[in-house]
Amino acid sequence: MLILTRKIGKSIKIGNDVTVTVLDVVKGEDVKIGIDAPDHVIVDRSEVRERRDKGWQLDEGSMCPQCNKAKLSYQKDGDCSCHNNPPCGACTNSFLACDNCGFEPQITD
Repeated sequence: MLILTRKIGKSIKIGNDVTVTVLDVVKGEDVKIGIDAPDHVIVDRSEVRERRDKGWQLDEGSMCPQCNKAKLSYQKDGDCSCHNNPPCGACTNSFLACDNCGFEPQITD
């Protein structure tokens, strides 16, 4: 493991295509970083990657993997084609989303 110390606004390069920049230090311990990478490079937080690698599936009540502050719930999109209120996900006009940040996971069968 390479360990580096960088000041706010300074960057490191990974290969020719990835740049990691220190944007801010919040409350003395949280570091806000920006990652500039081409579209074909997948950039995930480690806990999200671990869930994906284990085949973890998102469903109603799952913690949002994007903001990690709220749970996912079914949202209504237009007229609900079933009679459930709130939407249950059974109809085609409902979708899973985070109430906090709006993240919408891609649902796979």
